[in-house]
Amino acid sequence: MTSLRASLFALFILGCGGSPAPAPAPMTGGGAGSTGSGGGTGGGTGGGGSWLTTKSGAVWSSPDGVSFASRGRPTDANLLALVCVNHNDGWAAGTAGTIIGTHDGGAHWLVEPTNVDGTLRAIAFADPRLGLAVGDGGLVLRTTDGGDSWSRIATNSSIDLYGVAISRVDGQAWIVGADGVLLRSTDRGLSFAAPATIATQTLRAVRVTDSGLGLAAGDGGVLVFTRDGAHWSELGANLPVDLNGLSLSDDGQRALVVGAAGHIWRSVDAAVT
Repeated sequence: MTSLRASLFALFILGCGGSPAPAPAPMTGGGAGSTGSGGGTGGGTGGGGSWLTTKSGAVWSSPDGVSFASRGRPTDANLLALVCVNHNDGWAAGTAGTIIGTHDGGAHWLVEPTNVDGTLRAIAFADPRLGLAVGDGGLVLRTTDGGDSWSRIATNSSIDLYGVAISRVDGQAWIVGADGVLLRSTDRGLSFAAPATIATQTLRAVRVTDSGLGLAAGDGGVLVFTRDGAHWSELGANLPVDLNGLSLSDDGQRALVVGAAGHIWRSVDAAVT
């Protein structure tokens, strides 16, 4: 593991792959190193229980989260975000408009056509076919065929976007980005309403459960909460460092938020404390 740690720069880990165990509990949303939504059982042809991507385009997988095997370098692009919907299907996104996908538990990855060259910073899937990827300059890409093709979605914003979530129930979608901006879609990501400002700082990650409970986190320790997916308000938690990622349980009661300098915060009461 020593050589692996030395070689992985800014790695992202994800609990999915070709394990015979049940798939991870569904969690809608995406971001850097985030978990996607979906379910099912394993059966990949050589993937692992965890996947890693690096800023040099390399991909690794592990059956136990301890011993990792290289799955090659399908791209030279920096891979900045990773998502899965079950133990077989997953995608990673990064610089130069790059998206790669696997359908065999991470054993093999293929570059998918996007026809854009901007940096993609977050990716999320509602199911094995419907997905969104977002990035710099208001870039939003959408697929309805599991990544075989991606189309650009027009938005009324050119601001950098850092986090995305999609409901697996009705296809609602949420995108967060610089200066506390939120973009929301009610038609499975086909169009987005005018940008709204829901925070005083840049937002880096967002998660929303099937019931509409949601959380977004970002710079300056900002946390923003919703109970219906439509109305958001700052929690005033005053966490002392920038927040870069979060995880939210399927019922919305349990949350983990991670930030600079190794800080981790945990809530077990729907982000009340």
